[in-house]
Amino acid sequence: MKLQPCPDCGHLNPPDAHRCHDCHLPFREPPVRPVEAPWRMPAIPGLRIGAGVTLALAIVASLFAAWYYWPAPQFAEDGSHIAVTEFLRAALVDDPNDYEHIETHAWDHPDGFLMVSTWFHRKKAGAGWVNLAVDRRGRIKNIFFASNKQILDRLNNYLAEHP
Repeated sequence: MKLQPCPDCGHLNPPDAHRCHDCHLPFREPPVRPVEAPWRMPAIPGLRIGAGVTLALAIVASLFAAWYYWPAPQFAEDGSHIAVTEFLRAALVDDPNDYEHIETHAWDHPDGFLMVSTWFHRKKAGAGWVNLAVDRRGRIKNIFFASNKQILDRLNNYLAEHP
């Protein structure tokens, strides 16, 4: 290996050295690395989508997803849960006019269903209440409590016959 002398101090340096190891005088400029341009999506002829159009498309897509996956409103104007009222009318009364909604309370359960407590009045049989679980689509999943055993048995029998 042939050593190269430094032009300033005469120190012998390896041939691939860029600077003198003694006086640090540069022998030649270090090679410049080319800077790579950031990656860009290849242009599609005739298609230019700006940030505003992309945002608008994202909003429309999210609204469609919300409409498609979220269930219809589950409560009537009087505060009753529509599916629970239909279930109670079908299971407990022979005449639809015999059922009267009094009050309903609902809250989300951590397992993803809705807990509904409803108080009602049957003209021929008196008042009652029921506490049950409803899924997001309005299907009755379970009956937890009722004001008396007769109501609880009738509701459970109806639920078993009409899943």
